[in-house]
Amino acid sequence: IKAAPQNKTPEETLPKPGLSKEKPKDKNSRRVTVKDLLEVGLLTPNQKIFHVYRGIEYEGLILPDGMIKLQHDESIHKSLSGAAVHITKHSVNGWIWWKTMDEKGNEVLLNELWKSYINISKFQPHE
Repeated sequence: IKAAPQNKTPEETLPKPGLSKEKPKDKNSRRVTVKDLLEVGLLTPNQKIFHVYRGIEYEGLILPDGMIKLQHDESIHKSLSGAAVHITKHSVNGWIWWKTMDEKGNEVLLNELWKSYINISKFQPHE
Protein backbone atom coordinates (compact mmCIF):
# COMPACT_ATOMS: atom_id res chain seq x y z
CA ILE A 1 0.00 0.00 0.00
CA LYS A 2 1.39 3.36 -1.03
CA ALA A 3 0.70 6.52 0.92
CA ALA A 4 -1.14 9.20 -1.02
CA PRO A 5 1.11 12.16 -1.90
CA GLN A 6 0.57 15.14 0.33
CA ASN A 7 0.17 18.57 -1.17
CA LYS A 8 2.47 20.96 0.61
CA THR A 9 2.28 24.70 0.60
CA PRO A 10 5.36 26.55 -0.71
CA GLU A 11 6.25 27.50 2.88
CA GLU A 12 6.30 23.84 3.91
CA THR A 13 8.81 22.97 1.20
CA LEU A 14 11.30 25.66 2.24
CA PRO A 15 14.12 24.68 4.61
CA LYS A 16 13.45 25.63 8.21
CA PRO A 17 15.52 28.58 9.46
CA GLY A 18 18.71 27.52 11.16
CA LEU A 19 18.35 23.88 10.14
CA SER A 20 20.29 24.01 6.90
CA LYS A 21 22.78 21.20 6.40
CA GLU A 22 25.10 23.63 4.63
CA LYS A 23 28.35 24.08 6.50
CA PRO A 24 29.60 27.61 7.20
CA LYS A 25 32.29 28.45 4.65
CA ASP A 26 34.16 31.54 3.57
CA LYS A 27 34.51 32.74 -0.01
CA ASN A 28 37.51 30.44 -0.49
CA SER A 29 35.26 27.44 0.38
CA ARG A 30 37.12 26.86 3.63
CA ARG A 31 35.03 25.90 6.61
CA VAL A 32 34.92 28.42 9.41
CA THR A 33 36.21 26.80 12.59
CA VAL A 34 36.14 27.48 16.30
CA LYS A 35 39.85 28.27 16.00
CA ASP A 36 39.00 31.05 13.52
CA LEU A 37 36.71 32.64 16.13
CA LEU A 38 39.45 32.29 18.76
CA GLU A 39 41.98 34.00 16.49
CA VAL A 40 39.80 37.11 16.09
CA GLY A 41 38.70 37.24 19.74
CA LEU A 42 35.05 36.26 19.29
CA LEU A 43 35.70 33.26 21.55
CA THR A 44 38.30 32.91 24.28
CA PRO A 45 40.19 29.85 25.52
CA ASN A 46 38.25 28.07 28.27
CA GLN A 47 35.04 29.88 27.38
CA LYS A 48 32.00 27.85 28.45
CA ILE A 49 29.46 26.62 25.91
CA PHE A 50 26.22 24.93 26.90
CA HIS A 51 22.97 23.36 25.71
CA VAL A 52 20.00 21.81 27.49
CA TYR A 53 19.18 18.46 25.89
CA ARG A 54 16.39 16.23 27.22
CA GLY A 55 16.31 18.18 30.46
CA ILE A 56 20.05 18.00 31.13
CA GLU A 57 22.38 20.99 30.74
CA TYR A 58 25.55 19.93 28.98
CA GLU A 59 28.62 22.14 29.18
CA GLY A 60 31.80 22.28 27.22
CA LEU A 61 34.95 24.37 27.20
CA ILE A 62 36.57 25.91 24.16
CA LEU A 63 40.21 24.81 24.36
CA PRO A 64 43.05 27.08 23.16
CA ASP A 65 43.55 24.92 20.04
CA GLY A 66 39.86 25.16 19.07
CA MET A 67 38.92 21.72 20.34
CA ILE A 68 35.86 21.22 22.55
CA LYS A 69 36.10 19.50 25.94
CA LEU A 70 32.80 18.23 27.32
CA GLN A 71 32.50 18.60 31.06
CA HIS A 72 30.26 15.61 31.82
CA ASP A 73 32.69 12.97 30.51
CA GLU A 74 35.91 14.94 29.78
CA SER A 75 35.78 13.85 26.11
CA ILE A 76 37.49 16.10 23.56
CA HIS A 77 36.08 16.84 20.11
CA LYS A 78 37.40 18.51 16.96
CA SER A 79 34.22 20.48 16.28
CA LEU A 80 31.05 21.87 17.80
CA SER A 81 29.02 19.38 15.78
CA GLY A 82 31.20 16.49 16.87
CA ALA A 83 30.67 17.42 20.51
CA ALA A 84 26.90 17.72 20.01
CA VAL A 85 26.71 14.40 18.14
CA HIS A 86 28.59 12.76 21.02
CA ILE A 87 25.71 13.82 23.28
CA THR A 88 22.70 13.32 21.01
CA LYS A 89 23.92 10.33 18.97
CA HIS A 90 22.54 11.91 15.79
CA SER A 91 23.54 14.54 13.25
CA VAL A 92 23.60 18.06 14.67
CA ASN A 93 24.76 21.44 13.37
CA GLY A 94 26.86 22.53 16.33
CA TRP A 95 26.80 26.20 15.33
CA ILE A 96 23.05 26.35 16.03
CA TRP A 97 23.05 23.82 18.90
CA TRP A 98 25.58 25.31 21.32
CA LYS A 99 25.16 28.60 23.17
CA THR A 100 27.55 30.78 25.12
CA MET A 101 27.32 34.02 27.07
CA ASP A 102 28.24 37.26 25.33
CA GLU A 103 30.13 40.14 26.93
CA LYS A 104 26.82 41.58 28.22
CA GLY A 105 25.80 38.32 29.91
CA ASN A 106 23.23 37.33 27.30
CA GLU A 107 22.87 33.81 25.90
CA VAL A 108 23.85 33.65 22.23
CA LEU A 109 23.98 30.82 19.73
CA LEU A 110 27.48 30.24 18.42
CA ASN A 111 25.95 30.77 14.99
CA GLU A 112 25.64 34.45 15.91
CA LEU A 113 29.37 34.59 16.62
CA TRP A 114 29.98 32.80 13.31
CA LYS A 115 27.99 35.57 11.56
CA SER A 116 30.10 38.19 13.34
CA TYR A 117 33.25 36.43 12.15
CA ILE A 118 31.99 36.54 8.57
CA ASN A 119 31.35 40.28 8.89
CA ILE A 120 34.72 41.17 10.41
CA SER A 121 36.97 38.74 8.60
CA LYS A 122 35.94 39.66 5.06
CA PHE A 123 36.89 36.02 4.36
CA GLN A 124 40.61 36.63 4.40
CA PRO A 125 42.39 33.29 3.99
CA HIS A 126 44.87 32.15 6.61
CA GLU A 127 48.49 32.96 5.88
